[in-house]
Parts: sequence; structure tokens; C-alpha cells
Amino acid sequence: MLFLINRARIHNATQVVVYCAQDQIYAEPIFREFEKQTGIKVLAVYDNESVKTVGLANRLLAERSHPQCNVFWGNEEMRTRQLAAHNVFRENNGWAAFAIVVVD
Repeated sequence: MLFLINRARIHNATQVVVYCAQDQIYAEPIFREFEKQTGIKVLAVYDNESVKTVGLANRLLAERSHPQCNVFWGNEEMRTRQLAAHNVFRENNGWAAFAIVVVD
């Protein structure tokens, strides 16, 4: 999994806004566990199933000069690369990336 975190918007947060391209049925248990372990409330914004990541990507493009989310959970490498090419994830606007490797 690759998460893009807006560090500028997460410092001392009591809640985080997550733009999530992952299916809600899979993401919700992860968010609930995060809330349980950290005490930080997750406000998830999901994309419509018919457009997958496109709606969230367009939203990030529109908000690139004033990001509204703390975390972008993308599930399409190409779309994430396109957003990066459009300077959505610039270091000077607080974004950082990290990956989580899940091993069964």
C-alpha cells in the first residue's frame, strides 16, 4: 500500500481526512483500528465505484494549492504518478509518501 501524507495538516491532529480509493469494505477496519490505537478520528472520503480513483485524483488536482485532505490512499500507480507529475505532492506543501508492505 502507498499512502501520501500531508504532514503540514496532520501535526497535533484530533482527526484526519483521508481520500481513499480503496473499497470501503476493506478500508474501514483499518481506519477503525487506527482510531483505536491513536485516538485520532478518521474522516474517510471514498470515490464512486464506477470511476474508482479518477474522482479523487480530480479533487486533488483542484485542491493542489490548498490541500483539504491529510492522507491520500491511492490504489492506481499510474494515477498517482500523474498527480505527482502535476505537482500535487510537492514537499513544500507538506506531502510525504510512505509505503506499507503487508506480508501474510
